[in-house]
Amino acid sequence: MTKSGDPLLNTMRHQGIPITRENYLMLAFMGRPPAELHPEQEAELPAELQAPDDGEEEHDVLLSIRRNITA
Repeated sequence: MTKSGDPLLNTMRHQGIPITRENYLMLAFMGRPPAELHPEQEAELPAELQAPDDGEEEHDVLLSIRRNITA
């Protein structure tokens, strides 16, 4: 397991807690994460746990459709 610069991620790895956005937010907000993060809060999350912006998600869906059509 690799160490990151994020102390919370390191703690999660050390404790064997699955690295998911939901788990991270529950720990970061002491069990009471907000329904929606402000853009500044989102930007502070580790990159692998940041929500994709709407354009990225749409692009991923289209790419998946293209792959299925050409397969």
